[in-house]
Amino acid sequence: MDDLPGVDLDARLAGLDTSEKREQHLFQWLSSVERMLAKTDFGRLKVTFLPSVEKILVRILNMTVCASAPRPSKPVRDTVARIYAIIFEKGDARSLPDALAAIQNILSQKKHDELAVKLAAIYVLGYLTERFGSKVSYMFGETCSLYLKHLKGARDSEIALRHEILSAFSACLKGVGKSVIEATWKDLLKYGKLGLTDKAAIIRVDAANLLENLFKYTPIPRLVKSEEFDTLILLSMKGFDSTNYAARNAISKFVGVILASSQQKADAPPADAKTGKSAKPVAKPATATAATASNIEDEGVLSVEEMLNLLQTNFIKASSKDARMGLVQCYSSLFAQLGRAFVESNYARIVKHLTTLVGQPKFTGNETDGIYHRSMCSYILRDVLGKMLSESGQLMALRELESGWLKKWSALFGPEAPSSKWVLTFILEEISSLLLDLGSASSVLAESLSDSLFNLSSFPSLMVNASLSLCMKIFAANNNKVLTHFVDRLLDLLQKNAHSLTGDKQDVLDRFTGYSNALASILATVRDHPIHASFETLAVVFGVALQLLKTAATCKDARVVTAQTQIAWTLLAGVCTLGPRFMSVHMSQLLLLWKAIFPKTLPKEVADVEAALVLSLVTREAALGSLHAFLKFNGNLVSIDIAKRVVVLLNNALSASTSVRALNAVSGVPTTPGQKRIQELELSVRKRIFDCFLIVKPSSTFDTSYVLLLKSAASLFSPDHEQYTGPVDKSTAALDLSVLTSLVFKEIEACGNKENRSGLTILTLRDFDVAKLEQLVSLITIFTDARVLGSLEYDPLLLLLDDIVPGTQSTLPLVTPIASVDSSIQLFSLLFPMQQSIHQEGALDQFSKCLKYAGNKVSAGRKLAVQINILVALLLTLKSVANKNGNLASDKVSSGIRDIALDALTLSNSLLKALASEIMGLLARVVTSGPFINQLVQLLVDRIVNNREPDSRAGCSLALGCIHVNAGSMAMGPHLKTSIGILHSLISDAHPLVHTWALYSLWLTIESSSLNFGPFVNATLALVIKLAMTDSHDSSFNASSNFMENNSAVFPLFGRILHALTGVLGPELADSSRLRELCFSLFEQLKHDKDPYVVVEAIRCIQQFIMFAPKHVDMPTLIPFLQEQISSRVNVHLIKTSAITCLYQLTQRDSGMVLDAATNMQLEEQCFSLLDTEADEHVHAELKDILRNLLKHVALKNPSRWIDLCKNILARGGSSTTGKERSVSSAVQQDDDDEGAGMGEKTETPKPSIDGGKVQEAVVLIPRWRTQSFCISCMRNLILLILESGQGEHIDLALARAEQVAAPEDSDLLIFRIADLIAISFNSATMPVKDLQIQGLYLLQDVILKFASVPDPDFEGHALLEQYQAQITAALTPAFSPDSTSELMSLATVVAGTYIGSGIIKEFHPSDRVLRLLGGALDSCKAGDAFLPSISTNEKEMLRLAVLTSWATLQLSSLKFQGSNRIIKDRVDLLAKLWVASINSAAEQIVDLDLLLRFKQRQSDGGDVKNELYVAATRDVLAASYIRCRVTIMQALCTLLQNRELLLNHVFDESLENLKSFVIVMLGLNLESISGFGLSKKIIQDHSGTEMKIKSKMDQENLDIELLCLGQMIASKIIPWAFFKQVRFNRDSDSF
Repeated sequence: MDDLPGVDLDARLAGLDTSEKREQHLFQWLSSVERMLAKTDFGRLKVTFLPSVEKILVRILNMTVCASAPRPSKPVRDTVARIYAIIFEKGDARSLPDALAAIQNILSQKKHDELAVKLAAIYVLGYLTERFGSKVSYMFGETCSLYLKHLKGARDSEIALRHEILSAFSACLKGVGKSVIEATWKDLLKYGKLGLTDKAAIIRVDAANLLENLFKYTPIPRLVKSEEFDTLILLSMKGFDSTNYAARNAISKFVGVILASSQQKADAPPADAKTGKSAKPVAKPATATAATASNIEDEGVLSVEEMLNLLQTNFIKASSKDARMGLVQCYSSLFAQLGRAFVESNYARIVKHLTTLVGQPKFTGNETDGIYHRSMCSYILRDVLGKMLSESGQLMALRELESGWLKKWSALFGPEAPSSKWVLTFILEEISSLLLDLGSASSVLAESLSDSLFNLSSFPSLMVNASLSLCMKIFAANNNKVLTHFVDRLLDLLQKNAHSLTGDKQDVLDRFTGYSNALASILATVRDHPIHASFETLAVVFGVALQLLKTAATCKDARVVTAQTQIAWTLLAGVCTLGPRFMSVHMSQLLLLWKAIFPKTLPKEVADVEAALVLSLVTREAALGSLHAFLKFNGNLVSIDIAKRVVVLLNNALSASTSVRALNAVSGVPTTPGQKRIQELELSVRKRIFDCFLIVKPSSTFDTSYVLLLKSAASLFSPDHEQYTGPVDKSTAALDLSVLTSLVFKEIEACGNKENRSGLTILTLRDFDVAKLEQLVSLITIFTDARVLGSLEYDPLLLLLDDIVPGTQSTLPLVTPIASVDSSIQLFSLLFPMQQSIHQEGALDQFSKCLKYAGNKVSAGRKLAVQINILVALLLTLKSVANKNGNLASDKVSSGIRDIALDALTLSNSLLKALASEIMGLLARVVTSGPFINQLVQLLVDRIVNNREPDSRAGCSLALGCIHVNAGSMAMGPHLKTSIGILHSLISDAHPLVHTWALYSLWLTIESSSLNFGPFVNATLALVIKLAMTDSHDSSFNASSNFMENNSAVFPLFGRILHALTGVLGPELADSSRLRELCFSLFEQLKHDKDPYVVVEAIRCIQQFIMFAPKHVDMPTLIPFLQEQISSRVNVHLIKTSAITCLYQLTQRDSGMVLDAATNMQLEEQCFSLLDTEADEHVHAELKDILRNLLKHVALKNPSRWIDLCKNILARGGSSTTGKERSVSSAVQQDDDDEGAGMGEKTETPKPSIDGGKVQEAVVLIPRWRTQSFCISCMRNLILLILESGQGEHIDLALARAEQVAAPEDSDLLIFRIADLIAISFNSATMPVKDLQIQGLYLLQDVILKFASVPDPDFEGHALLEQYQAQITAALTPAFSPDSTSELMSLATVVAGTYIGSGIIKEFHPSDRVLRLLGGALDSCKAGDAFLPSISTNEKEMLRLAVLTSWATLQLSSLKFQGSNRIIKDRVDLLAKLWVASINSAAEQIVDLDLLLRFKQRQSDGGDVKNELYVAATRDVLAASYIRCRVTIMQALCTLLQNRELLLNHVFDESLENLKSFVIVMLGLNLESISGFGLSKKIIQDHSGTEMKIKSKMDQENLDIELLCLGQMIASKIIPWAFFKQVRFNRDSDSF
């Protein structure tokens, strides 16, 4: 073969003059051999080629390939091992023993002192033994002896050697574990135990992996006693301390494996002891069947409780947070081993076990510790168990938590029990998360759960009440009936009792305060579901709040006044979230109330009396909360005038908050509970003031307060150390978290959650997938101090202002001191750029004074916290300036910020260096002066050259990269060569911190330089390959547990640099073979790395290759590789995300190629399974786009593939379907199959790709309802795609049968699967999940509309769909039940009207079920009754319009079908009257609001006009319904215009003038709609996708109808022709 690499490698290497060139050539040669062998048929190779390659590989390992042979470094030995594996898997494996013997010989030679040779031989031996264990098991004894010999002789400092041997042993056990003898087993157990407590984190990882495989794959005696398990767990506990996530994860997996084995039969033989199937872990039988899981307690060595108590006991005994975090990971690993069946069967026991941990007195004595440990247990319950549960398991869990805990809380523990509030909060948080996951599927438990939640509202604890409020808010948002139920009951309680409270029982006051929090939280959901709200009820809430304020003004009991004031302002805050349409009516009242609360000066007695001061602070804090809600949700109402009035109030509040008394209260150290309460309230008031100022727009309305606000804000986050009077703990340098801003975490998390070219991103290069777990221990692995965690009780107002996600720290409120620091920094960053230079310079001088403070009045931890605050404030300030919000007023200000950042760059703290680097970059972006940027670069270069300290060199190198990113390639072009020279030197530095940060900086430089970097690509790529082959950049040679200093981030950075370099090369990648080979060689190494974060970068690189050199990418191997990365075997989210993005890119290019290369035809199933678990919205959208692209490819040629897939998904997703419903569904499905069998053979023989055993083994689909809903929408897209293709054989049965006869192999046609489409829509429409029912009805409507006119060739004169009337009727019936919802019933009426009017059934009997349902709905319209119990007025109107639209459809159908005419004629009098009223209401929707209000008030003749106050809000709510229904109703009315007598006699009371006026109204609506068509069409053209196509088509159809109606109105001659000659009409008609 011409493309074979040459086997004369020794001659080529000898001809190269430098070691670097020889290393690079060897690496390239090995990579090319690997790629060639992977895609080559071995039968085409020369006989001598493979033996020659094998000999060369041995010589490479032995460093005898040439005179100055390159070292077999890590990339070399990895590639050699893979080449061996390819040869022996695809070719003849008879030479395998010889190859192993040759490698063993290398390892046994004493003459070799080169460590790289030993490491290479050890690794390759282990790799091949793992892959081909059954074939070479007899050789393992010799291999084991060699390994043990080197391990015993290894010194503690020889980390790389010990690491490689332990890793090789772990690999060997997977292949030949059954061959291990007892002596070897004991030796391995001894070294594994010793390694668990080794100083090097990487050795702990290897030791844990070794022990795990030792217990998994060897025929050892089983652990049968609790003491044996406990001994190993105690040993593992020691390995958790002072280590990193990787070590904790490995040790926890080992603990999980041994504990999972306790759930097997005591007399069962060890797994794989007598068989060759050594790849199965012993714990896996626990997940084999549901029966096994249900009987686990009877069959296991330990009971479930005993197993869990082993972890619980050690958790309580643990003295460090590292150890407890390790045990949390043990729980995670244990449940992952036991599997879903075990978890769902034992969920109640697990929850009970976790509640004992949450309520443990040792952890709940301190609030901070209690929240910390509750968060740990929540992580286990939510992020571990919650992600394992199927949808049926989630419902089971919700039912268990409700019945086992919420209903019985008073019996389990009374309110006085210390642990009760912690346990209930823990339970409520999980219920909230389950409700979020289930969505509308939770409606099956709506009644019992709503009662249990409401009963718990009397629990007298703010912590419980806050979590309960969130739970009720989420429940109400997903179940509209619950919303009304909660509002009515809570409002009733407050109305009856809140005015008559007494101060003798504080728990009663707390209870009613809790009621108000819950009601306000529920009101915050109304803006998203306005149609379900009653504006009359909302007005009552506002009235209750006002009455409470009046009652509090006359009450003498301070405790009662405080409670009533809080209740009132909380309710007002909830009302403020309703939006401008509702609040416009009440804004003037609120402004008067706020004016009374914030006078210019406070009364003197308020400052002198502590009780009066507390009441004043509580009142101001609550009022400011309502003001904040008003400003946030009613921006349209806040005009310049209103903003100025609000600013006056805020200035009054600010004056009181910055008084001498207030400042002393904030800065002092409280000595009594009363003083502490006042200090917290003062801080909370100031935070509220800052938050309000942040929202007020424009900011120029409070320009007179800039200076005072700036000083007040700065004093909070950078207080004067000299004035600090608190205690100083000099024994520790722990970070003072009480004054540390949380914004630093949000900035870091924002960088880690997306690819961000920021200096802070260096802190998230690794382990960000576990950030939620790791943040419980450290500040993103930067500090050793615990992060202060948020909790809802700290600020319940946040429930109204933001979308709280249970358990997500970034959304939870923090303690008041930290929250006030956050607000002050945000306000400072907004105001600083607007100040004059004197004030900016003064603020920087104050910062410098704080940073340079050398006194001993404050601890080192407090100094560090203030330093971080200052840097974060400057960072946000520069971002504000970069967004064109102000500027830096002078050169002195720029220099001051530069000096602060430069000082921080040399510090040892990584976070400070990263913050300072980003500040330097933003400074270069803001100050665009060339001399200033030149000076910045020169300062950094000088420090790098002259200062040899690693911290200084690392910080300055990162700052250099940040400057390149922010200043841009144009400004930094003159400095590019200098920067690259410096960075090339630094990445070659031996110190891990220096070369890691320099590599990241180099990546930033390449990304920002783009094409300007072209001349440096060759040198950079060669240098990266060289460094990849050096020991100084290998993580196995470093013992540090800090990822900044252990080289673990080096290879991911190599991947980022490769990605950036290929972007610079662009199309040149396809033209230059040399550069392409280098890039592909490095990519192959990254792709096969064991580190998942390296694989992530490799996948990102391949996306560039696909873009610029697609012909050189091996797609047949790439697609299966990507499928492997998104499989359940890969647990790293970043890998899945990258693989999904790559697949999305490939399906956009060629979906057919992707499907052809996919393994087992299971790609669609994999994507659907990921839809259930993927939380990232962007990735979720990409998954849907992948599926849509695949659907487009197969829709015309193989629609059965997707129909079968949809049936499979619906059948497997029976989580929310009762047994009765499932049996009915199955029966109808069988009927459908029988009826459809005669139309084509495709129904009888479904595609084997769906039911194949291999697919089911690989991808087990247990879809949730959201996935099912999307699947049904795909069915709708399938129908649309086929109809758009114009292929008549898909929708005509006669043509389809002819096609089937002519070409049987190409006769997969949609018409043959019509029975399945009906069955899918029926199954979905009869499920208890509202959203699924809606999707099912939409699909049913599509089928009726598209196939109604298709005749049945077997029965002349009949429609094809006539045989499915039973299924269609059954699908519609549940939507009309009393348990239905307004949205569902309104859609069902429209579908029913479409069905009756379609002409499928020629004659309907009056007793027909669909006709009776539709007639009953019309009777409800006539009587004005509620269609459903407990629905709002808006819902009634929406339903009324839907019913009238359905009957309008029948009226139009009556013109075509005689059957419809007989149905409509007896009701046309009533319908005409109702249709006319609807058109008049539709006209009111577009009338000017002020005119309409005056008209309504005049009509009321001075009567009760309360309902008319909310006309604006009602119009907005119902606008969509009127737009949707108006056209059809108008078309029906236009058909009656020719029958003038009917309208005059039954609608207009014989008044021709009234009829004429009405037709003019219709004409105006008609012209309004036609004139707006062009605008709506332009909006549609700005979008893309199937939904936009449907919308565009519907709009075109509506335009045709509007034009037809216009002609009918003119032809009726009801309007005199003189009207059309009027000048005004002509002017109006010319507008379009």
